[in-house]
Amino acid sequence: MPSGDTHTRAELYVRSLAPRGAQASQEAVVQRLLDMESERELDFSVTVWGDQIATDSAVTRTEAGRTMIETVRRFESWATTNGYTVEPFFSDVRRESLVDGAYDAIVPPHLCLALYEDGDVAGVFPCSDREAHYTVEDALEAMTSEEELPPLSAPSDDSNADRFSEEETPTYASPIPLDE
Repeated sequence: MPSGDTHTRAELYVRSLAPRGAQASQEAVVQRLLDMESERELDFSVTVWGDQIATDSAVTRTEAGRTMIETVRRFESWATTNGYTVEPFFSDVRRESLVDGAYDAIVPPHLCLALYEDGDVAGVFPCSDREAHYTVEDALEAMTSEEELPPLSAPSDDSNADRFSEEETPTYASPIPLDE
């Protein structure tokens, strides 16, 4: 994990502050992050982003909506650059509803942990490579032990980008033009 010369920030993204069937595991993750924050190992925040993000709704043209889409894109970019994928944890789906009609959405995982070092994405969990899936709990364990976790030791260049071919690496397309 980071040396004393870097500033680490953790952002935990959740679907709900009271998830059905996942309350205990979410509470355990939040408590571990709070403990790490109190020990001054990192800064920590929680963002609720709901159970899906409709990519073509009016809400995604608001600051909050653009931020959510841009966040998913940053995670995808980190994964692609470092030879990982955030699929199937983030799902790009087409929803059908009698009330709302058809719409495209991104379904995020119940818990997603993003680690930033000096403002740059240093890891996104869950993620996977051809070898294994890496969970939020795996990241926390590696951060509090001497254990090395490949996504946390991934170089921030293109040296791992060939772990997935272009066809295998998912992309999220939004009909909303976003500033880069």
